[in-house]
Amino acid sequence: MQLLRDGRLTALSVARIDDEAEAAQRLVSLADFDGAPGTAVLVEPDSDTSVASPMLLDQERIYIDFPVFTDGRGYSHARTLRLLHGYAGELVAFGDVRRDQVEFMLRVGIDAFAVADDVDADALVQALDELSHTVGHRFYAGAVAPAEARP
Repeated sequence: MQLLRDGRLTALSVARIDDEAEAAQRLVSLADFDGAPGTAVLVEPDSDTSVASPMLLDQERIYIDFPVFTDGRGYSHARTLRLLHGYAGELVAFGDVRRDQVEFMLRVGIDAFAVADDVDADALVQALDELSHTVGHRFYAGAVAPAEARP
């Protein structure tokens, strides 16, 4: 698996907690996350992000699960974490991430993409490059100020 961030690919060693594959970090569901060393949060489609604990918001990186292309609940979770809770860390799209979704994922505040080994990573890099030329910036990039910053 690779991490696509800012147009660059780097190695990523993560796996779901119940996956037998070796990984440097285990992804734990939001409901089960306790901050244990070697774990990271995976916000699954049925997670409740309407209330976010300080421990969650203190994480440097949160993974948003997109189990299948047709499940868009991850978009809502990302937007809720950014706009409702003011999460400033990195949001990573995880799961069935495809080129066609990149633009929309950026719009809701996703910063990076966990690219599975069976996905054409170069196509995702190209999509980000094309968006940077047509848009010139990230869609999210402060488009809506947090509630406490509004007049």
